[in-house]
Amino acid sequence: MDVDKKRIHLAVMDGQRLLKRATLPYDPLNLLNFVRRNFPDKKALFIYEAGPTGYGLYDFLTEHEEECRVAVPSMIPKAPGQRVKTNRLDAYNLGVQMRTGELRCVHVPENKYRDLRHLTRLRLKYRKRMVGIKNGLKGLYLFEGIVFPEGIWSRRLIKEIGKLKHRREVEFKVGELLKELEFFQIQEIKAKAEIRRFCNKDKELQACITYLMTLPGLGWTIASYILGALGGYKHLSSAKKTSGFLGLGPRENSTGDRIRRSDITAVGDPQARKMIVQSAWVGIRKDSRLRAIFERILSRNPEPFRKQKAIIAVARKNVCRIHAVLRDQRKFKDSLEKVA
Repeated sequence: MDVDKKRIHLAVMDGQRLLKRATLPYDPLNLLNFVRRNFPDKKALFIYEAGPTGYGLYDFLTEHEEECRVAVPSMIPKAPGQRVKTNRLDAYNLGVQMRTGELRCVHVPENKYRDLRHLTRLRLKYRKRMVGIKNGLKGLYLFEGIVFPEGIWSRRLIKEIGKLKHRREVEFKVGELLKELEFFQIQEIKAKAEIRRFCNKDKELQACITYLMTLPGLGWTIASYILGALGGYKHLSSAKKTSGFLGLGPRENSTGDRIRRSDITAVGDPQARKMIVQSAWVGIRKDSRLRAIFERILSRNPEPFRKQKAIIAVARKNVCRIHAVLRDQRKFKDSLEKVA
């Protein structure tokens, strides 16, 4: 299927040939009735690309005991000489590639992990808006040649900014920006409270976040975001795949006896990857094992990128620990004692 907000383009095929093409309005019930009416004695497998329509179609079909899969758009094979792209062709190609086993599908998280992802991304959105407003205030003062008050962003600093005298138009802009900053601060507090309420009412989410917070450098905010980005832990089969899912695995272009590895793949959620790297900087100050890894990689590489390589290695080690505590459903210290 090729799905957009108005239509579903359908290509029905079995193991040997194309059976039927159709274009239907976007209505999951109509789609299900169409397939069952035209192919009453067949077991159907539905597949479509992940996109802006989300998982609504997937949820409906699985609730009605139909098998459905969601393909990864970036991993769909495409011939170099292909110059024609239509919705009907895309639906047909999905079926062909699924039949040959070349298609990779995404893990569709449970509803509670999707809801956690929505909430944590909302909090992050408010945080980004606040950072943008703060940078806008600094840029305005720099442009006008006015010395910006020193210190961390606090109520005291915001009061000092509001008391500074400028031309009326500049004062008006500063005042509006400060009002906007206050609004998003309140919204972020509300989002944090809702995330805590949501996680505390579910024992599985609460336990997973508690286990993640036992890792050096991981606080409640990072733990909740990473758990939502992973979409749970039951589908994580190995630490290597978890690292690749977060884009911390190395790129490789090897041929023959020559092995060439370069920077990280950088796939997946960029904010989750950024948070893991930030937690690695905190972790090397708190954990001697992480510090030893950092120092070892630092000594092997020359300037100017040795710190970046070392902290990525520490971040990848942190992902292995994240995988271990979620897989075993135990605290990090307990995992160390088990290994010992």
